[in-house]
Amino acid sequence: MSEPVPLIINNQNVQTKEVFNVENPKDGNFLWNVSSAGLAEVETAAEAAEAASSAWTSLSYTIRRDLLIKAADIIRESRADIVTTLREETAAGEGWAAWDIDAAVATIKDAASHVSSNNGVIPPTDDSNF
Repeated sequence: MSEPVPLIINNQNVQTKEVFNVENPKDGNFLWNVSSAGLAEVETAAEAAEAASSAWTSLSYTIRRDLLIKAADIIRESRADIVTTLREETAAGEGWAAWDIDAAVATIKDAASHVSSNNGVIPPTDDSNF
């Protein structure tokens, strides 16, 4: 059996003693084990997020924009694998899973275009279904 899917805290893979099974909800087939966050991991993650927020706000707008665009590109390039994982973990149809990834990419790119003007607000989407 492979290692459990780790938590990612402060850009580090974190394995925990406690794990849980992920099963396909449609057929009940076992997919993988995932590390389970306890209070210590949650506190460490919150501290890392606070530190990352400070670092993020110190970056120039152009660097923030470029990082968001790079993140969107990575997701888009990994689309097929992410769609497969979403389908396995949620029993969703391919259309929904693909739409979900495409919407995420579009939302991240839209946020990148507003990086110099957003001040604590959620940017609007171009999809009236949100």
